[in-house]
Amino acid sequence: MVKCPQIPNEVDEWLDGFYTFSIYQVLPQLIELWGLNVKTDV
Repeated sequence: MVKCPQIPNEVDEWLDGFYTFSIYQVLPQLIELWGLNVKTDV
């Protein structure tokens, strides 16, 4: 098995390589979409 040099040996180092964001940045859009989803058509 050949190891890729760009992948760290430690899982924590690998996870740190991912971009994360605050849920509060997208919460307004999520609430809006949820509201549209639960609306009923009369």
